[in-house]
Amino acid sequence: MVENICNTRMEVMERELIIKFGKDSKLNGIEVGVLRGEVDLYLLNKFPNLTMTGIDPAPVLSFIVPTLLNELETGRFHIVIDKSDNAIQRLKREYDFAFIDGDHDYEQIRRDILNYWQIIKPNGILFGHNIDDDVPGIAHPGVRKAVYEIFSGRQVYRDNDVMWWVHV
Repeated sequence: MVENICNTRMEVMERELIIKFGKDSKLNGIEVGVLRGEVDLYLLNKFPNLTMTGIDPAPVLSFIVPTLLNELETGRFHIVIDKSDNAIQRLKREYDFAFIDGDHDYEQIRRDILNYWQIIKPNGILFGHNIDDDVPGIAHPGVRKAVYEIFSGRQVYRDNDVMWWVHV
């Protein structure tokens, strides 16, 4: 049984991935905006058959490399050091889910949503962060605007830790 109370974005994603795919499914995920790789590490520890690709123009490699060394060596984690606009050009539609938490500027988040939506396989999930306008220091108005503009007429799910997601 999946617990419905989640406190962090990682727990929200874990719950939704279990509901959609199960715990042991072979999954391929991508994160835009890796920074230190905490989301990747959490999900890789929770899903034994998950492979993650992280995209960030300036990841904190001094944290990522030692923390995710085993996953880097076994091929379960790949890091692409580049801007999301450039990285998308090298990717195919082979991902079960994507998590967008990069640049929160309206124009950039809009491009990331439109670009990364296209590489998620049918029946996948597009996750994002920082949707609420009323959470000081965490929310970014451009995220809300872009999400509801792009997914007008579609169900946009929301949960704790200013998370949002849509089903492909």
